[in-house]
Amino acid sequence: MKKFYILLLLVFGCVINAQLKEVRELREIESKYDSILVNYQIKATDSLANLKEKDRNKIMASKERKILERKRKDEYAQLEKIRKKELELSNDNTGGNSLPCQSSEPFKKPNTSDLFDRNLKYKPTISKTDNRKESYSEVTFIVSKEGWIENVNAVGTDRNLNKQVEIAVYRIEKFSPSCLDGFSQRTRFKMPVRIVPEN
Repeated sequence: MKKFYILLLLVFGCVINAQLKEVRELREIESKYDSILVNYQIKATDSLANLKEKDRNKIMASKERKILERKRKDEYAQLEKIRKKELELSNDNTGGNSLPCQSSEPFKKPNTSDLFDRNLKYKPTISKTDNRKESYSEVTFIVSKEGWIENVNAVGTDRNLNKQVEIAVYRIEKFSPSCLDGFSQRTRFKMPVRIVPEN
């Protein structure tokens, strides 16, 4: 019987690591494309030096938009992989064991005030006929007993904003989980996000 529980813990640990691998891969996409952009800008500055500044900037802006579009597609595809993995985990999850709290300090709600300033890469596309003054999204997510972000879901006025908000939340490294009677607890969070376009 003891061997069964040890085996169960090992399998559960492998499942958790598989999910974390998917989230780590999402974080790596940003650094990969940042590197691609920097390398392009360095090469383009030299290779387009003979052009007028206006023409050079136009060519560079066009290429940078294409690079950022590829990045966004890769991020969205990775977001779908995370969702599929989480669905598999929810079907296989046995609830896990209670974990002792890592800290004796009382639980503090995570500070997310600057989260979107650092992680949200969203620019609203407002047409002349669009009367909206702002985009709105409400994101819910779970902080696991281990402090990992899980089951991120955003709903709101703009589908792209919702996906970018989800990506921004998954980019958070780790939270301190809430603690009750000396044991960490899964905690669900909900927070609104408003984007007001600049005129």
